[in-house]
Amino acid sequence: MKRPRSAAIYARISKDITGEQLGVQRQLQDCRELAREMDWTIGAEYTDNDRSAFNGKIRPQYRLLLEDLRSGLRDGLIIWHADRLHRSPVELEEFIDLCEDRAFAVATVRSGALDLTTASGRTIARIHGAIARGESERMGERMRRSNRQAAEQGRPATRGPRSYGYTRDGMTIVEAEAAVVRVLAERFLAGESIAALTRWLNDSEIPTATGGTVWWSASVRQLLRSARVSGQREYHGEIVAPGTWPTIITPEQTTRIRRTLDAPERKTLRTPSRYLLTGLLRCGRCDRPLISHPKHGVPGYDCRRDVGKGACGKLSIVAEPLDEYVRDLVLTALDGPELAAAMLRRSQPGTDADALAGKILADEDKLTGLAEDYAAGEITREQFKTATAILQKQITANRERLATLDGHGELARYLGQGEQLRDRWHASLSLDQRRAVIRSIVEAVTIHPATVGTSRFDPDRAEIRWRV
Repeated sequence: MKRPRSAAIYARISKDITGEQLGVQRQLQDCRELAREMDWTIGAEYTDNDRSAFNGKIRPQYRLLLEDLRSGLRDGLIIWHADRLHRSPVELEEFIDLCEDRAFAVATVRSGALDLTTASGRTIARIHGAIARGESERMGERMRRSNRQAAEQGRPATRGPRSYGYTRDGMTIVEAEAAVVRVLAERFLAGESIAALTRWLNDSEIPTATGGTVWWSASVRQLLRSARVSGQREYHGEIVAPGTWPTIITPEQTTRIRRTLDAPERKTLRTPSRYLLTGLLRCGRCDRPLISHPKHGVPGYDCRRDVGKGACGKLSIVAEPLDEYVRDLVLTALDGPELAAAMLRRSQPGTDADALAGKILADEDKLTGLAEDYAAGEITREQFKTATAILQKQITANRERLATLDGHGELARYLGQGEQLRDRWHASLSLDQRRAVIRSIVEAVTIHPATVGTSRFDPDRAEIRWRV
């Protein structure tokens, strides 16, 4: 085996319950010891903590490792065991191709050297990969059976983020949040829209379950539709048993809410917006475009082998919650100061764009000062309103000029118009107009695989690449 000039160590653990990275640290220690024994020089260590190699989610450090091996920055690799590197045949074949091309050495602590430049070495690696894949699949089957049994016994789901309205163990009500849930349920059943309720939550600066202050329509819909808040256990969207925790609203209210949300006429009105993101979505497994395609009558986006060359065909996502999530992010961004700040970072010192960005930030500071003066009684309400209107008009005009100078002329049409666009979204904007708004600021959205056993919409699956 040729001695590497600058080798890499890679370590990974699928589950890190304590968050202390102890499993990864043990792997690293063993790999360092092996490097000393072989007299290898280690150029860098790459670690993916609490990341599975089986579920298909992107492993950032693993992808960086491949780039460094491909570029020649690293010319050797030490891993604890072959299954730390791959549990997917697709990833394994990609790695074998890279190894054949670059001819770097691979050593493991537990399974010896892997010579992937020979047919026998590649066969051994594929056998290891098949065994690891089988172990992962059997583990997944056991977990699904266990999760189903827990649901049928009415035990709360405690994996994933904390459920709004309850403490982390899922058994105790957080009364301040429960009061919000009751208000949402009552107002929705009285006829208020999800969009109106979302605006109320944001305007009232009511914290989310994670402590943030930004709510999305998809999250509000998901909260209202949840059977948990009425003391019922669901599994993959189906209510399977009464829960063992206290209720916030009644089961009857949940039934009425679901009946309203699932009403055919409600879905019919929203059909045109289901494919809002066509052409923008990429598969997080294979980086191929996602195709808009209904599944069992539900609009969604799929990675389809029969459409795209090289597509994995193993990823899909329901359209409506994703569309609404991306839409809410875009409309919020259009009204926020971050766009001007981003354009300021892109502008060159001494240019017209630099000057305009400075004026925008100065006017925004003046708005803050006006509010403080009015609160202190130093100016009248009429003075406050007049000065605010003048400053906001200047900010809007300068944002439009800045967007044009910075090569984002299409974006200029929508800057500062987020709230107005939200009100007109379904009432008067065509599908093409909605797409134009989204594309003015979003370049692409990568959709990552769903967590095994989770059926509800997870915003973390969507990775947005912004134009600005």
